[in-house]
Formats: sequence, C-alpha cells, structure tokens
Amino acid sequence: MEKNDYLRLKERYLEALATPEEIRALQEYIVKTDDPDFDDVKAIFSFFALGRQVHGTVPSRKHPLRPLMVTAIAASLLLFVFAGIRLAYRHDTPAPTATSRNADILAMESTLTEIFTYERTDIDLQMNQLFTP
Repeated sequence: MEKNDYLRLKERYLEALATPEEIRALQEYIVKTDDPDFDDVKAIFSFFALGRQVHGTVPSRKHPLRPLMVTAIAASLLLFVFAGIRLAYRHDTPAPTATSRNADILAMESTLTEIFTYERTDIDLQMNQLFTP
C-alpha cells in the first residue's frame, strides 16, 4: 500500500468507519513512519495505548443499582395503574343514599331470614338462594 492508501485509512479511522483490520494496518504503518501527516493519528493511538497500559482493560460491568432501579420503576407503574383503576371505578358508582341503604338492609335481612328458616338443610338450595338476587 502507498501513502495515499494510508491517508485514506487515516480519514476512515477519524470518521470511525475503519474496520479492525484497517486499524491494525494503520497502526503498523504509523509505527514504521515519521511522516508528519500522521502525527494526529499517532497521538490518538499513543493516548489509547497509555490508557490501556495504566488502567488495563476495564471489563464491562452492570450498574449495581440497575435491578433496584428496574424494580422501583415497575412498582411505580403498578401503583399508578392500580390508582387509576380505583379512581375510575370510584367515579362511576353513584353515592348511596339513606333510602337505598335502608332498602338494601331490609332486602338482606329478608334473604337471611328466608335462608335460615328452612327446615331442610339442602346446602345447594341455600347457596343458590344466597347468591341469587
């Protein structure tokens, strides 16, 4: 390869379009040459090499609070959904009045009286009467 090819590789590297093989070829050429056209890339490669030498390769790790954060978000969403459902049903039902409460209580008393005054102890019949409006 000629200098023009390496200049094109340099441009591809600076635009983050170079493949790993092209980067290795560019590194090998930079080590051999003292051409000032490649000083900028030489500085970048030196910077990264020094960082790897000082810090070593840092393994990718997951954030330690990530599971807690996901759990908190899920709990918040669940709480909002539950609150929305409760509010939706709360506004749809009319408020009971004193007369409707009295009528409901009288209906329950008569139903319970009918259920418990039977002389037969047929459980299916009693359950049917209990849950039939």
